[in-house]
Amino acid sequence: MLTKICSDFLKEKFNIIVEDENLDRLIKHTMSQYDSSKYQNELDYHKFIISKVKEIVLNSSKHKTNISEQ
Repeated sequence: MLTKICSDFLKEKFNIIVEDENLDRLIKHTMSQYDSSKYQNELDYHKFIISKVKEIVLNSSKHKTNISEQ
């Protein structure tokens, strides 16, 4: 479910499409790096994870664009 929400968010807000399996791996990897117990509830934790994934994807997209332009 988190993969679907994140995928829709990236597509609607940034016009970026990431394959579900790649996005799922990225989400799982990101979740493994942050302790969920530091958040008041699961929703806050998921929002944080989506935000981190967004940063990673946007930075990756910018890097690819810069390489293409050169």
